Amino acid sequence: MPLNYGRQVQVIPGITGVSAGGTAQVQINPNRRVSRMSFIATGIAFVAPVLTLAGATTQPVFAVTVTAGVITKVAVTTATTAGVADGTYKAVVTDNITLADGSTFNLNNQFQANVQITVAGNAVTAVSIVSGGSVAEVPAEIFFNGQLLLSVGGVNMQDLTAAQVKAAALADSASSYNGWRTGELTFDFVKPSAEFTAQPDLTIWDLWGQSILQLQLPITSNITSPALIGVYEFDADISLRNMATVNGVSTPVLQPIAKHAQTFQIPGGGALQSITTVPFLLNPTTPLPILRLYMSESNPGNITQIEIDQDGNKILQLTKAQIQEIYSKYGFNVNIFGAMFAADYNRRISNALRCAQNLVIYIASTVTQNVTIIRETLPGAYSGG
Repeated sequence: MPLNYGRQVQVIPGITGVSAGGTAQVQINPNRRVSRMSFIATGIAFVAPVLTLAGATTQPVFAVTVTAGVITKVAVTTATTAGVADGTYKAVVTDNITLADGSTFNLNNQFQANVQITVAGNAVTAVSIVSGGSVAEVPAEIFFNGQLLLSVGGVNMQDLTAAQVKAAALADSASSYNGWRTGELTFDFVKPSAEFTAQPDLTIWDLWGQSILQLQLPITSNITSPALIGVYEFDADISLRNMATVNGVSTPVLQPIAKHAQTFQIPGGGALQSITTVPFLLNPTTPLPILRLYMSESNPGNITQIEIDQDGNKILQLTKAQIQEIYSKYGFNVNIFGAMFAADYNRRISNALRCAQNLVIYIASTVTQNVTIIRETLPGAYSGG
């Protein structure tokens, strides 16, 4: 049967290990080029729900017990209330988490718990749980737990958290991220923002001649009925449009994007602090091209300035306001991270930063905090980056 060289979309086969506290495992066979993998997570995963009584001018106080993501017990710690007539009311359940884009999301909008509160004589006299939660899509930020490992032939290519994956996607292009569903987690091997460049597929994960692509996705233990499904986009083409001659043999040029993160403590006070341990070499004589550096703050809003020195050349010197001004003009969502650097500001990977001798990153913060630098690099093969 002849191969179909066009783009195909299929269900991701054989997702295993999906359980509370387990690790979902995915393996994609070689002899294809993978451009995108998208997952939808479902389950019940309350974190710290709070109950209130709508209309009450004096709120009663409840102690809520969550077991494996489900509300299993509600105790009345302060029964006194006022402002509502005797009767039975459905409690207002609020369980707010912060999503990767910094917005607040109430988990009960998904899981729809139903707790009934009975009031008599300005006091709560009974509480009953009709439903401790129903299965629905779970935000990836809480469904997954820890680093999500993507490897080819056993080589670690990406190991970000779900929140970091989502944040980087949103920073790259707000329009593409806005189509994400509540329980979605998507790995874009070809950035949607690169669709109008001359060769948008340059960073596709070409698995021809490689070993398997494997994903290891740890799942939170605080969940009931976890499930994970997914689809992936691929083709049977080979990157013949980008060839190099190696030992007299024409070989496809591989440009998969590697993504890793490092965390540094930055002292407060507003002075520039240097970081010299971000990798910039593949080997002693070969630069590791750097596409992006995203800087995530443990105490958001306090980075005031960054500078980057490449082999003694100051290639970037911007305040936070200037970062937002410059990169917003190229379609980046500049409010996601505390600061960022995009060598491929126009989505052309040929503009990647290359260092031969040293790379020094300077960060100034008004308060002492941890800053995590997420780096996107082009190792030129499946070699880690």
